[in-house]
Amino acid sequence: MRCGSLSIGATQLFGVAVLLVAAGSVTTEIAAQDTVNLQGHLYIGGKTLIDPPPNESKKTHAYIKIEGAAAIQMYRTMKAAEHDDECLGDGWRTKSAGPLQCWISANRKEANCTFAVDLVAGRLALGRVC
Repeated sequence: MRCGSLSIGATQLFGVAVLLVAAGSVTTEIAAQDTVNLQGHLYIGGKTLIDPPPNESKKTHAYIKIEGAAAIQMYRTMKAAEHDDECLGDGWRTKSAGPLQCWISANRKEANCTFAVDLVAGRLALGRVC
């Protein structure tokens, strides 16, 4: 088969068809799960959030805060132990799994989760300090 100036053989066409079917399967699988819209914030900054050294690059980390229904779902799904949050007080509870930290209010109707992505090393990092 010839498409414009691109020549596609039967093997390549079959490979593209397999990829399209697989992509459709992934989309169907995701759609079958409980999904919620993401709400939150993204901040680009340096490695040190509080009082960074003057010579530290200010564009090495993406700090992400997820709020609302997505954060509530994440908090409830986390298998980590729940603890009183000493930073927020007022009945807020917290769970942590590696650099992922989530909080939920005393009435269980508000939540947020934070983490960061080290854009240089490609690793997750803590997204919040007390």
